[in-house]
Amino acid sequence: VDLLYAVVGEGTRRLSSMREGDVSRLTGPCGHGWWIPEPYGRALLVAGGIGLPPVSAAAGMLAEAGVGFDIVVGARTGAMLPREALDRLAELGGGSAKLMVCTDDGSAGRKGFTTDVVRELLKASSYGCVYACGPNVMMAAIAQLAAEYGTACQVSLERMMGCGFGACSCCNVALAAGGYALCCQDGPVFDAREVAW
Repeated sequence: VDLLYAVVGEGTRRLSSMREGDVSRLTGPCGHGWWIPEPYGRALLVAGGIGLPPVSAAAGMLAEAGVGFDIVVGARTGAMLPREALDRLAELGGGSAKLMVCTDDGSAGRKGFTTDVVRELLKASSYGCVYACGPNVMMAAIAQLAAEYGTACQVSLERMMGCGFGACSCCNVALAAGGYALCCQDGPVFDAREVAW
C-alpha cells in the first residue's frame, strides 16, 4: 500500500511525522474506483497536478486488462512533474502509449493546458473512455469536451472527507439530476455526466 498525501491539516501533519515502526489503523477500501466500460476501446488518461496518483492507478488497471491508452499530464511548471511517475506511466502504456506533457509556463513539454491537448486528441481519434483527475475546473472542462465528442468520461473527485464512511456528509457532490452524493461512499470516481459542474 502506498499513501500519497499533501500536508494540509492536522491529520496529514500527523501522518508526515510518523516513522518506521509507528502504527495506525486503516479503513478501506471505501467508495468506488475506476471501471472499464464496454465495449472496450482505447482510453485517454488526463492528469492535472495532484491528479497524477489516481490516474496512475487507472493506467495500472487498464494495462492489467490489456486496454491501450494515451496520457495527457499537466502542471503549472515542469518542476512540479515527478519524473519517476511519468516514467512509470510510459512503462505501463508499453510501446503504444502516447505521453503528452503540458505546463502552464511552457517549462516542460508543450505550453498550455491539458484541455487544449484533449480537444485535439478527441477530434483526431476515437476513445472508448476518458479518465480524468485534477483541479475541478479542469475536470469540468474535460467532461464538457468528452460530452461534445460523445465519449464516456470518468472523473475522480477531490473533496474533504471527514469520516470516510458517509456519517459526516462533508464530502457532498452536487448531482446533475438534483440532490447530492457522497464522495467517500458514492465516489470518488463518478461518471462525469452525473456531476453538476
